[in-house]
Amino acid sequence: MIVKSQVTQLRVVFAVFILVGTGIGTTQKSTPPGRLRIAILGFANETGNPEAAHWRCGIERLLSSELKKIKAIKLAGGIEYAQQQLGISKGETLKPEQARKMGELIEAQRVIWGNYDRNNDQWQVQAQVLNVASGKASSELISKSSDWFELRDELTKQILGKLGIKPSEAEHQKMGRRWTDSPEALEWYSRACAFQDEEKPLSEQEDSARKAIAADPLFTKAHFALASILGMKGEFTQAEQVAHQALTLKPDFAGAYRISGVLSLHTKKYTEAEQELHKAHRLDPDDSRVLIRLAELSALYRKWDEAIAFAEKARILEPIDAPVHAFLGLMYTFKGDIEKAMVELKEAIRIDPEGPGVAQRVGQAYERMGEIPLAVEHYEKLVIKIKELGGDIGIIRTYEEKTRRLRASLSPNFIEASMPKIYTEQSLQNALRERLTEDEMAIVVNPIASNDQMKHWAEQLTKGATSDMDKAKALFDALTGRIQSGGGHGTRTATEVFASWGQRDVSFICQEFAKLFVALARDVKIKAFYVHLERDYKNKVVSHDCAVVFAEDKALLVDPAYRWFGVPHKDFVVLDDLQAIAHHFFQHGDSNRVVSRCRLAAKLHPNFAWGQIRLASALCEEDKWDEAREVLDRALQLEPNRWDAFLWQGIISTDHDNDLEIAADHVKKALDLNPESASAHFVLASILVRKGMLTEARDEFRTCLRYDPLPEKAEIVRRIIAQINEQIGVEHNEIEANEDVNSRVERDN
Repeated sequence: MIVKSQVTQLRVVFAVFILVGTGIGTTQKSTPPGRLRIAILGFANETGNPEAAHWRCGIERLLSSELKKIKAIKLAGGIEYAQQQLGISKGETLKPEQARKMGELIEAQRVIWGNYDRNNDQWQVQAQVLNVASGKASSELISKSSDWFELRDELTKQILGKLGIKPSEAEHQKMGRRWTDSPEALEWYSRACAFQDEEKPLSEQEDSARKAIAADPLFTKAHFALASILGMKGEFTQAEQVAHQALTLKPDFAGAYRISGVLSLHTKKYTEAEQELHKAHRLDPDDSRVLIRLAELSALYRKWDEAIAFAEKARILEPIDAPVHAFLGLMYTFKGDIEKAMVELKEAIRIDPEGPGVAQRVGQAYERMGEIPLAVEHYEKLVIKIKELGGDIGIIRTYEEKTRRLRASLSPNFIEASMPKIYTEQSLQNALRERLTEDEMAIVVNPIASNDQMKHWAEQLTKGATSDMDKAKALFDALTGRIQSGGGHGTRTATEVFASWGQRDVSFICQEFAKLFVALARDVKIKAFYVHLERDYKNKVVSHDCAVVFAEDKALLVDPAYRWFGVPHKDFVVLDDLQAIAHHFFQHGDSNRVVSRCRLAAKLHPNFAWGQIRLASALCEEDKWDEAREVLDRALQLEPNRWDAFLWQGIISTDHDNDLEIAADHVKKALDLNPESASAHFVLASILVRKGMLTEARDEFRTCLRYDPLPEKAEIVRRIIAQINEQIGVEHNEIEANEDVNSRVERDN
């Protein structure tokens, strides 16, 4: 559940953004210090020929291979994450503002993108370079040739000129090498890369890689690609043969050593795996994938500190690599550091909620922590993804069985709860009229009301169920069986949720599932009510909603969002229908009548501390500071340790009083009570910027992003981080990280 319309907080940080843009507390630099983080965002196919679409991947591979040879450059990952966040399709023509937002999402300092076309036998590539902090894009860089390697070399030269980077003599000697003399082989390799990028079936990827090798048996990268594909299919013996052939062709090929080491891990040749992976790391110390495999190897020997050291180094190199965060989270569970584990797991899910590598490790971590509903959710995603790819059937069977076993362990827990007042439609209307004006009555809606279509659906879903509990379980299974396409932020009523239920690209949040469940349950005569809770079954602070069912002299919490029928949540309140309406109106939604909505809700449920906080926040939005303070005091009288009351006191001290020390004290109290509050980290970060503490502020802004802020808030935060990075650099210190790895390895040995 979320609270929308936090204009005051946005106003606070927007003011900070202006201060950062003027270089407060720092010395402006023409270029940021340290290695320059660059992202190649992609190239659009302007040929009009769909058969040429694969070259978008070919161009990216050609350019990145050259740029990564330059020590002053660090290529940033996370492109797919940025595309997903912005709703940008792969190969789509980008506008400069889109390119800038993509760079902000992955903390790249410069981004490169463009398009390509063909005129007769000549290819033409156009590219631009953009400074993410300033938003300033270069003029178009144009390269033409019938030879892709000539085109690559010319374009690389122009890009480096715009970046102001001159390769060293040693770097220059490594650049400009041709991968193959066969245009046909290069084209098939480009197709294989595109199929991988588009997650086409492994059989299609394999076919293209084999055709590349057939066109040029000496094409090392094609051998490497084929070995990787065969490994994903579980054909390890053949994959090892292909990898060794690649190494015979090019003994200094880091990628081939990596895949060979991975295959040795799968076939339990651990000594060989260690040797091959260390060779890969020496040849390419920036490859985070090698470090994660070394971490896996250390974990096999239960060397947890060493595994974590490798994984932390990988995280420093690739901060937007979801599998790295997922693995690190899993390792922290073995160390018993659940707090750190949760931080990394949340980050992995935020970056790539659907990836198979993430789903597997996150599922394993949650299973180890006893978070069975979450483990089941991620194992289900893993199985679906591997089936789509045509992957290893053995892995599919293993995790299908694991999912069945874990589901069976989720027994329902009955709770102690009193049934609230039951309203008829008429008595509810009477109660509303006693408390509200005619104008207020005109806008009131019942968020848990149903309609004839919903009733019919509920009857179909519960057909054959003999008891109320069986009916409730059937409804629960129907709601949890819907595959979500991602997160959401909504305050829809039950009827609105039902109207969107068939749209597979629409996602719902906890309160929307709860409203729909209550409405459907009542349609089949189940006594169900809306539930507000602030601590879940782990005793974790949440802002969450679910439902409760009263049947057979028992009460049971039904939570589709947690995927648990009978979840034992801790701190909850069962709402009657009048209070459920109040709850709905305390949320700001998309209405501009925020204060009036909250005043209406307060008439219906005056002693609801959570609701009073919502009213206080609405008053702050309209600069009604004195009344907001009074409402916050009332909330703290009702519940003395409300973290969100302290947060809003901090906002008032920042935005109205300009007392940064008092404000920081209030916000830190809020974080002591709820360390996972995105809003609290957001406000503390803004205070730190105003105090000139940019490094500390950036850490807080990043933490804010980790805990899922509202989209408009996240956009401003990312722009501020880009400004900070341009001033003080992106602090990816590979030397210190390498020293940390070495010290931990020596200590473990």
